[in-house]
Amino acid sequence: MHDFSRRGALKAAAWSVPVVAVAATTPLAAASVPLPPFTATITGITYTGNFDRYHLSIAYTNVPADKHLTGRLSWSSTQGSTVGSSLFFVDAAGTSIILTGFPTGELITFTARINGADPDPMFVTYDYTFGSARSSTMERRQRALS
Repeated sequence: MHDFSRRGALKAAAWSVPVVAVAATTPLAAASVPLPPFTATITGITYTGNFDRYHLSIAYTNVPADKHLTGRLSWSSTQGSTVGSSLFFVDAAGTSIILTGFPTGELITFTARINGADPDPMFVTYDYTFGSARSSTMERRQRALS
């Protein structure tokens, strides 16, 4: 017959706790799923109805919560020369950048460069030709004044 003491029971319990804890955490680590990738899309340019102001909108999915992402929007004409640029912050709600002073009828390429999402910057492009909505609105205002 074996004598079972309290001290022996405590030792056995103390040795079994770490084994149970390690065994319980292993399935959780194996079951973790990687997060979907961060994406950015220029969703469009809309006329504001106010002189020559437009809004360029950028939408994001899966914005990393642990990073403060910044970007630079630049635009170039069909000749390839950069005409201008604007800095912006990435926000899960999206980004809206005010554009002004673009000629009508000329194709402009907008490029958003987002830094910090990955080791390499992300580039998103959008082509847009400004129409005559601006000039027709201006003509209506001028006719109303005269």
